[in-house]
Amino acid sequence: MKVRTSKYWPGRRSPEWLKHPLIQTQEVVIGGWRGGQGGRTGLLGGMLLGAHDRDTGDLLYIGDVGTGFTHQALLDAQAKLDPLARATSPFANKVPRDRASGVH
Repeated sequence: MKVRTSKYWPGRRSPEWLKHPLIQTQEVVIGGWRGGQGGRTGLLGGMLLGAHDRDTGDLLYIGDVGTGFTHQALLDAQAKLDPLARATSPFANKVPRDRASGVH
């Protein structure tokens, strides 16, 4: 958290410039993936994520992720996901059109 009116002190961190990491986590399910672009052409580019609704048990689309993976992690994930491809969405809710384009 940064106090907007605080001074910057080179080489040291003042109490007004403290970093607090995000520590909330959530278990998610990979419900789809899209191919990569540019340097990731031919590789997995991003994964569509879902979470189960506590009341109904439905798998709901909650977002996607495409960064933070090593090249090897993408290769490993692709090898596990390819055999799981299906013709229909596993999500009970609709995935936004801009996120659903080109998804497996």
